[in-house]
Amino acid sequence: MATISVTVKRSTAGETLFGPEDLSDSTTMKDIIAKLPVEANPWKISVESILATPTQKLSDFAEGSSLELTASSAPAWEEAKGHSQALHDPSLKNLKQPPFGA
Repeated sequence: MATISVTVKRSTAGETLFGPEDLSDSTTMKDIIAKLPVEANPWKISVESILATPTQKLSDFAEGSSLELTASSAPAWEEAKGHSQALHDPSLKNLKQPPFGA
């Protein structure tokens, strides 16, 4: 079983979230996501511009002894979509918006 030096960087700022760390080439993206900070779930992992599925292994992407992955997460409003009722305030139902530029 081969090992691959893996680094995961945040897509927006480029900061390193994980690694470099040697991992088995049979490690799945789901395993790597579990190593990322829980600050922004759900994480999505991509290699260059290709989005990886959670079941794909490092061996599916690595062409050498190292691999740099990019992690991105859904914005807060994506997570809030499932809770639209909790975000709605019925008391604002008849509230008028000021004219543009006011």
